[in-house]
Amino acid sequence: MFVAFADSGAGSTVLNLASSINGKLYHGFSTSELDKDSIKANDGADIGTIAVVDAVEVDMEVATAQTLGYYGFYTTGNSQATVTISTNSRLSTTAGTDLWEVPFTLSFAETVSDGTRAANFTTNTASMGTAAMGAIKTGGATAPSTQLLLTAVGSGLGVKAYRLDATFIGATNEDLPEGSYTGTITAIVAAP
Repeated sequence: MFVAFADSGAGSTVLNLASSINGKLYHGFSTSELDKDSIKANDGADIGTIAVVDAVEVDMEVATAQTLGYYGFYTTGNSQATVTISTNSRLSTTAGTDLWEVPFTLSFAETVSDGTRAANFTTNTASMGTAAMGAIKTGGATAPSTQLLLTAVGSGLGVKAYRLDATFIGATNEDLPEGSYTGTITAIVAAP
């Protein structure tokens, strides 16, 4: 250990302190309703269960909204971040040589707005897709469309959560061929 003192006479001396905090950004899907603490709990590790682990069961023969799950977003970063949702708003299956698609309406309802900057976020909760009777699709699968869900601006903590609901046309889908119908919803975050 080396310690040095010098005779500097009268006056003052300064001890400078420094620290830094990296911005945090967690996001993902959950089958449970989300809040600030549940999004942050495991550094976002508890989020992502719908797309990665579980397939959410829906009933295409019902015309009322069915909750698919929740999307959560948590940031302390000072830069702007955006979340874009990508989906073709369809469940599909192949029956024989035919590709069948069943369009649905995907809607978003904000369930959480927390933190010092969340009120300044721009949010777009317009529905995506239109429920219609399932049919054979020619020319390949319908391409996904995208929609900007939120833009995070400002500094400090910002938390948003949304409930995702799917609505199908209902009973007119009763005559669809048997099969496992699947689809995806993707949340894409862009942050500088």
